[in-house]
Amino acid sequence: PGKFCAVYTGQFFLPEVIKKLNKHLQYHWVYCLSFKRNGKNYPDKSITNRWKPILIFCKGSKCKGLQTSVDFIANSGKHKDLHEWQQNADGFEHLINAFSEPGDLVLDPMCGTGTSIAVCKKLKRESVGIDIDEKAIEICNGRIFK
Repeated sequence: PGKFCAVYTGQFFLPEVIKKLNKHLQYHWVYCLSFKRNGKNYPDKSITNRWKPILIFCKGSKCKGLQTSVDFIANSGKHKDLHEWQQNADGFEHLINAFSEPGDLVLDPMCGTGTSIAVCKKLKRESVGIDIDEKAIEICNGRIFK
């Protein structure tokens, strides 16, 4: 209770993700993770997408330990050198600083190659990373335990 859940999602799935998470968690805010380069075009919607929403939920009605943070995260660019779904460290660093303190535990249930875990190590947070992709976990272990 009182802790946070940050969820990266696309705009197409936003209503469904919010609906499902609201069954168990309290919606808190949405952060904007900008794309440095041109976004993706969606001609059927007449939209060029230049940002990714990061939804923030908390367990219970009172979120504990909240620090003031800016809800716009400038992304320094794509980082897909280790895995096709790899996320940039910018977003993780911003969120981990905003929603945790040194020594706190951070869980990433889809950690892939471990960008979030590497950021936790840098920011002196404990972390648990889980993934079903054995190759990604191998890369993560090599990256974190070198």
